[in-house]
Amino acid sequence: MNLASIIDGHPDDAVAIVSRGKKLTYGGLRRQVAGARGGIQRLGVGVGDRVAIACANNPTFVVAYLAALGAGCVAVPVNPSSPAYELDRAKYLRTQKELNKAANAEIRTRRKMLRAVGASPTGRLPEQGEPVEPEPGEQS
Repeated sequence: MNLASIIDGHPDDAVAIVSRGKKLTYGGLRRQVAGARGGIQRLGVGVGDRVAIACANNPTFVVAYLAALGAGCVAVPVNPSSPAYELDRAKYLRTQKELNKAANAEIRTRRKMLRAVGASPTGRLPEQGEPVEPEPGEQS
């Protein structure tokens, strides 16, 4: 079950949110969430991608949050009153897939470097004359 489905199953005319004296019905909320979710997907943001939401606690936040979750994304609420340099960092959020790929490439590079200097995969340098065994599945 996706948390975004919390707004499903309610009558269209039932009040979902009251903010500053204005009422938003479930029907209206579902339409706004569907529109925002479509916008997220048209931007090429997909399942597992992170979506930074810099918004106050209001109906706009609810719409953005539910739209991100409904698109299969990871919603990342960001304090909109944070200093600009902190908000700028949000642009550099990467998908978990990209982070994993980079981390795996770094691990492979480190292993190659260790082998080049004759160290074991754990980083321990061999004693003089001691053979260096490659990790299982790796070529020496």
